[in-house]
Amino acid sequence: MRRFILLPVLAMMLLSHTFAVTKDAAEYNSANAMYAKGKYEAARDGYSALIAKGVRDAEVFYNLGNTYFRLNDLGRAVLNYSRAARLNPDDADVAANIAFAKTLVKDRIEKPAVNPLVKMALFFYYHFSLSTMSVVLLICITVLVACAVLFIAFDNDVSRRVLLAVGAVAAAFMVMLAVSLVIKYQHEYNTQEAVVLAASANVMSGTGSEYTTLFTLHAGSTVSVRSLRGGWAEIVLENGMAGWIQREYIEKI
Repeated sequence: MRRFILLPVLAMMLLSHTFAVTKDAAEYNSANAMYAKGKYEAARDGYSALIAKGVRDAEVFYNLGNTYFRLNDLGRAVLNYSRAARLNPDDADVAANIAFAKTLVKDRIEKPAVNPLVKMALFFYYHFSLSTMSVVLLICITVLVACAVLFIAFDNDVSRRVLLAVGAVAAAFMVMLAVSLVIKYQHEYNTQEAVVLAASANVMSGTGSEYTTLFTLHAGSTVSVRSLRGGWAEIVLENGMAGWIQREYIEKI
């Protein structure tokens, strides 16, 4: 069941999760009730307590993101929406709220242009989640196997030509899907992403305030973490800009 909470431009939705009848369910429902009453600090504490106990549920992170949004904490709203998206990448509400929240982020980081041919070849990478691609890949494998079996069973030349054509299309999709799956898996599981939580944070040329300030980021911006050194993190943006930021200013997704 989804309980709607109205915000300008976007309807922010609380997701009521079907927890088992446990203490966690009671705490979750209590946090939802606090949110509905406008007691956002209490709701935040309730959702955060569940996460601190080890609950890893997309709806809890989503609701916590909504709560931080209500508390005007854009960085933590984007952070928790992003965590919800990692757990449930196909959820339309999560995707919509991330997109809306990011329109409020001060930084406008331009993505590098992608060659149209590359974008076509990696169509599934750009448009589907890992779980969706996995399902489609299984379907393609099933179709290819079915075509092979029917090709052996049929003697009719016309039927065989049709099966060859269908099998070729399925095989082509399989290759595209397999490549896209590997690239997306590498990106999502080998790339450490983080969100800027500080209202503003200088990115330096080295690990110290005595170094040159390269640029400034603001709450809600997403960065990739290359390495850690002491209290500093080496980050890179989607446009290739890189530098060092204090670790306390960011939190990993």
